[in-house]
Amino acid sequence: MSYYVDDGKITLDELKMRIKETDLVPSRVSLLDSLNENIIALQKAGISSLADLRKEIKTAKSISLLANKTKIDLQYLTLLRREIEAYFPKPLPVKSFDWLPKNERRKIEGKGLKNS
Repeated sequence: MSYYVDDGKITLDELKMRIKETDLVPSRVSLLDSLNENIIALQKAGISSLADLRKEIKTAKSISLLANKTKIDLQYLTLLRREIEAYFPKPLPVKSFDWLPKNERRKIEGKGLKNS
């Protein structure tokens, strides 16, 4: 079971607001440059939700195709992908929680919880 946001319900305008309101790490501050224009270009390309955008920027090849289609800088789209994918962290196995005693990890796993 996933506890992340439903990316199909998040519009690009909502994504734009999230990026604007987030305290971005220094390497991602450049996402604010031309953010409005880039969101409009993505919308004109038929992308309406975060789910649509994630599909369009899933691989380096697809990012390149989208960059050509929208005239958005390739590095910008790559950085945008990194920011978006950070909203969906990979689960960690309970056995990697080395800060917990082994017997506590076994109890957690015994209840059927194998990862975060």
